[in-house]
Amino acid sequence: MLAIYLATIPFLYFCLDYLLGVKKDEQEPPFVTSRIPWAGHILRILKRNHINYYLSLSRKNPHSIFSLAAPRSRIYVVTKLDIVSDILKKSKTIAVGPFFVSFVQRVFGFNDRAAAILSQEREGGKPDLFEELTKMLHAGLANGKQLDEAQAEFTKYMQSALDHLVSMKGCTKVTLMSWLRDEITIATSKAIWGPENPINNIEIVDAFFALKSDIPALLINIFPALTARSAHRARLRLAHVFARYYATGGQTKAMQIVRDRYDVCISHNLTVEDIGFIEISTLYAAVANLIPAAFWTVVHIFEDDGLLAAVRKELAADEEAGGGAEEREGHHEGQAGPLLQSIMKEVIRVYGSGSMTRYVKADTAISNPAAASSSDNTGDYVLKQGGLVEMPAEVFHTDIDIWGPDAEEFDPYRFYHHFHGLRRENGFESKVSPTAFRGWGAGATICPGRFLALRSIGSLVAMLVREFQIEKAMEGMKVGSVGNYGERSWGVQKGKAYDFVDAMRGPEGDVDVEISRRDK
Repeated sequence: MLAIYLATIPFLYFCLDYLLGVKKDEQEPPFVTSRIPWAGHILRILKRNHINYYLSLSRKNPHSIFSLAAPRSRIYVVTKLDIVSDILKKSKTIAVGPFFVSFVQRVFGFNDRAAAILSQEREGGKPDLFEELTKMLHAGLANGKQLDEAQAEFTKYMQSALDHLVSMKGCTKVTLMSWLRDEITIATSKAIWGPENPINNIEIVDAFFALKSDIPALLINIFPALTARSAHRARLRLAHVFARYYATGGQTKAMQIVRDRYDVCISHNLTVEDIGFIEISTLYAAVANLIPAAFWTVVHIFEDDGLLAAVRKELAADEEAGGGAEEREGHHEGQAGPLLQSIMKEVIRVYGSGSMTRYVKADTAISNPAAASSSDNTGDYVLKQGGLVEMPAEVFHTDIDIWGPDAEEFDPYRFYHHFHGLRRENGFESKVSPTAFRGWGAGATICPGRFLALRSIGSLVAMLVREFQIEKAMEGMKVGSVGNYGERSWGVQKGKAYDFVDAMRGPEGDVDVEISRRDK
């Protein structure tokens, strides 16, 4: 009997390999093996998060691109910038396309009919509706009048929140990340969706972050009402408040881009209920990465007396000169001087954990740097149809060949003297390649809200630096109480990348701080 059981093992392995395995092409990038066949890499990705796993593998494998076998497919992980450039040039066959709509549908919950409308190909090579809506976001959130008005509304709300928080005497303790989460979410939502903004209270904000906390379960998408109950219920609630907002005409007082996108959606037979689910993704894009970026910017400035003094000096000089920092060459992305701009960009470089993802629509040859000396294309790699391409920014941002031996360290002056960054080693400086910084993504998936994010962070930090003092709270002081300043060292550690959508790492835990008005 034992012999019979043993004899069936090869047969079972053959069957599983036929059902789940991938046929490897010798021209594909080298495969990294896993101890568990077929699904080992997928299990590791689900356990550790894809960015953490890719970063770990990239440090163990010297290849500029490598392959991971997945059930009936493969994932190509890019680790060198020259490969990135080649892939981005081949957008006809290596595209965002169907993968992205499917991904967004699983997370944010719109139905198959809405997904079909969003991804339906149009005649004459016109972009599908999802791409059109994305392009509208890029145009509406570019530097200009709309963005000026949105930033003014954001700043007005945050000023009111700080005035309400801090009494005229003493100082108030808050848990920094949590406080920023709540206030920035409401402030940004109000700036985008106007005075009738549906994200207008802490309960709705909590619902959004309940959804965000369980994205892996939503992606698996197996009976989410049971397997991701809290996130599923939160998603339904968010979709409902957005649908009610549009049904009652709330968009008529919102940013022009909100009104335009609504009109386009309705013209393509999407309902307000469909739009309600779609708008959850807009909210995610607007605030999910803005909040940790604002947190780290505040932490790095206020825990360093010298840096805080330098930023205050820069802001004072800008005020004296008429506030024209945004006019300076190379620093037009936000209304901040070169030092504050450098700090924000370094925050995104050090804590950014996003990945540019593409779907391979047809077998595509890409360059193989190791075979660059070959006289023909026989050395090119081939990416197979149906594969996913991952280009994780953190791999490029921690590359010592690009940034130098301090690549993983925070340097507030890294982008101060040169917009694309400087590499320092053994007393010498050299300019970093303009393509090395990938904090906003690239190509079709470059972040449409990057200008809004920089200007929101810049205005918030400028307000805090000018008017307030922030210190790490004393031990034993209760949140909401009034007290005295604590120790200077904050000791905040970078957290792990927890879900599959975030492009920024938050803190490991949180930090209690005391905020008081500054004596000028």
